[in-house]
Amino acid sequence: MLLSFEGLDGSGKTTQARLLEARLREEGYQTLLVREPGGTALGEQVRGLLLDPSLHIAPMAELMLFSSARAQLVAEKVRPALEAGTVVLCDRFFDSTLAYQGGGRGVAPLAWLRDFCLHVTAGLLPSRTYLVRVTPETAFQRRRPHGGRRRGLPRPHCRRLRCPCRCRAGAVLRARRSRVTGGAARRALG
Repeated sequence: MLLSFEGLDGSGKTTQARLLEARLREEGYQTLLVREPGGTALGEQVRGLLLDPSLHIAPMAELMLFSSARAQLVAEKVRPALEAGTVVLCDRFFDSTLAYQGGGRGVAPLAWLRDFCLHVTAGLLPSRTYLVRVTPETAFQRRRPHGGRRRGLPRPHCRRLRCPCRCRAGAVLRARRSRVTGGAARRALG
């Protein structure tokens, strides 16, 4: 079983994934908790590139970097764990691409991105996705809890677009969860 956790940066999805993993282990399940990007040697190197403030990564290149890390994670860790009967919990999966690269960056239409993501994961979809919803203001405050220093992976497009990007990303995630079509999701975003 593959479970994914989605939400704005600072929504608490990592905390919720860790709590569920601990509970599943208590119940006797084998678990694997992974993050995106990351989880493999290649994924961690991609994460380093995305974190590098000296790089100005084009939107399509950013999509390809996130996707290459995901493809490697699925091939190297996720699929083998699932085949062994392990419950895999993923801190972000391809809904993040729909939200950030689709809604936040406008790299491509949502329908194209969904098809692309299915190719990247060789058709693998989560059994369930948990969307952790908070207001953008709450998420922003949680990202700077101690001494004003940001934690985690800064999304380059959110550094530039700030709150409107986060609002759009959240709207795309909500639309995706509600099975709204790409056109209707775009209309809902304005």
